[in-house]
Amino acid sequence: MPGPGACDRGQYGKAPPNGMPVAPGPELSAGSAPKQGNRIASATPPAAEVLTIWTAITSDGFSGDGSMASRAADLAGGGSAATWAETVANAVATSGGKLTFGSNLASALTYVPTTATNICASIRVNASTTASAWYLIAMRTNLVSGSALQLRAVFTNMSVKLGKVINGTATYLSGRHTVTAGDLVQVEKVGSTIKLIINGVTLETVTDSSVTSNAYAGIANSSGGGTLTLDDFKIEFGA
Repeated sequence: MPGPGACDRGQYGKAPPNGMPVAPGPELSAGSAPKQGNRIASATPPAAEVLTIWTAITSDGFSGDGSMASRAADLAGGGSAATWAETVANAVATSGGKLTFGSNLASALTYVPTTATNICASIRVNASTTASAWYLIAMRTNLVSGSALQLRAVFTNMSVKLGKVINGTATYLSGRHTVTAGDLVQVEKVGSTIKLIINGVTLETVTDSSVTSNAYAGIANSSGGGTLTLDDFKIEFGA
């Protein structure tokens, strides 16, 4: 049965613990009944937060060493079998159980297929990164450069912000936040609500309905070089 996944942080309102007294309202003293003609004020309770249940689609801890082309995800974080593909061979590779730059420093997308639109994509920044730019792709509609719609987290060195690409035009959706080695970064989208989450804490919440369909999720990198060490990739769907 699906259970709460890495992206679950919502919780319903809690009642007072057993045995804890509830303070009387202004119209009543403790232990008394309402007086004739007195009105008891009643506040409208806040609507309960809708809890999204997240289920792993696939995951990869990047175990082993080698190419990402046709790599079978190792499912370190759960989910089902998936096979990676690359738009440019050897742009990234696994080394020492992490994802790093490969031998070909070209701009590329390394991806797995998914059609989920209520989605949470996550990656761990495993060590200090000096890459000029790289991206956690939560949603991408096709593989054609210049026409794909994308929802992503944009990393520059050791900072991150939400972004989107619409027919070749890139736009930021949030401010920038510093990350450190070991941080788990997540992009969550439910309906038109998009969140940037670091280590389980929601730092940005925005509304955007530009990207409504999905075909791929994964990692993209620029050709600027530098160091890049990532771990714990995971995508989940929400219901």
